[in-house]
Amino acid sequence: MTRQEAQRLVVQGLLKKGIEVLEKKSHDYSHEDDAFSNFKFTGQVLDFAVGQGVEGVHLAFLALIATKLARLIEIVGAEKLALNEATTDTCVDLANYAALWGGFMRTNHLPTEEIIPAQTTTIPSDSTADYRYQVIRGGAS
Repeated sequence: MTRQEAQRLVVQGLLKKGIEVLEKKSHDYSHEDDAFSNFKFTGQVLDFAVGQGVEGVHLAFLALIATKLARLIEIVGAEKLALNEATTDTCVDLANYAALWGGFMRTNHLPTEEIIPAQTTTIPSDSTADYRYQVIRGGAS
């Protein structure tokens, strides 16, 4: 087998795998009748954000978050079984993107509000527990 033939086989294998992943993700992220619905949703979120004066790297964070929201909306709204990854993984991705965005704002000394527990306490497993928080206003310290 020549080097060119070997490269062609590798590329064909990658493209085949890519199509499989694309089909699974398309199922999870977009409407059955519109393969680009997730991109349209993300575009709408970004259009709104730009209209509110959001720009730069903040739009990158919003695009990632909106894409994950589009997936959850599609799965929950259509009552689908996710094929590509568990919906809880998508929720973790959302939490991580939000934390990264908050970290970006804090490390770049952008105005933030920091919410901290009013007192140190162990969080009980009882979801009805009453939690008190105080808000500290101002820039990052």
